[in-house]
Formats: sequence, structure tokens, C-alpha cells
Amino acid sequence: RFASVDREARCLGDADPCISLAVVEPVAHEVERVPSAVRGPRAAAEAGAAIHGPVDQRAFLDALGLPARAARLKARATPAQAEAIAAASLRLTDPAPGGMGSLFKAMAITQPTLPPPPGFAHG
Repeated sequence: RFASVDREARCLGDADPCISLAVVEPVAHEVERVPSAVRGPRAAAEAGAAIHGPVDQRAFLDALGLPARAARLKARATPAQAEAIAAASLRLTDPAPGGMGSLFKAMAITQPTLPPPPGFAHG
């Protein structure tokens, strides 16, 4: 099993972690057991799945509403907390080369009959 999927499943109770939005972080010794759909989008597409992305982390988090959420949090925060929220938001969405916003990507693999998940809307 994968640690982050297990955490996601615990957070969602009885929800199926296979249809939950989760970041899969396989443990190195478990990589050989990773399902082919997680190993690569080509295998997933060959199995009939719909592939969404990859998109930059910045675009993904912006589409999910990170700027609005950060603004709401900062409005109720102390000055020190507001500064920490701004710094964390920038760290996650930094578009500079090597910044997390451009370095990290998000991808979703879904059933082909489902609409694009949040953060992956085609437009």
C-alpha cells in the first residue's frame, strides 16, 4: 500500500481511495507492486482510463482555489500568521525555475465516463 493513499482513506472513512484525490508516494521497495495505471499514463490510457494533465502545481492549486483560501485565512490571522500563510502559498506556487509551482506536476487518472476532476478542467 502507499502511505499517502492510506492516509487519504483514513481521512475519508469508508470512501474508496481509488477514486479519492490523493498524491501517491510509493515506498522505494514497493515500486515493483505499483499498479500499471500508477506507473505511467500510457499504461492507464491503454487500459481505457482518461488521463488529465500533467499540469504545473501552480495552475493546479490556483484552479482549486488556493489564492482565495489563503486570503480568507490571512483575513482572520495575526500579522505573523498572515506572513507565514503568504510565504507558504508562495512556496507552493512559485513559478520560478526550480520553484515548487513549476517543478511539481499534478495528474489525474479517471474512468473515461467521468468529467475532469477539479483542477483539471479543460478550457
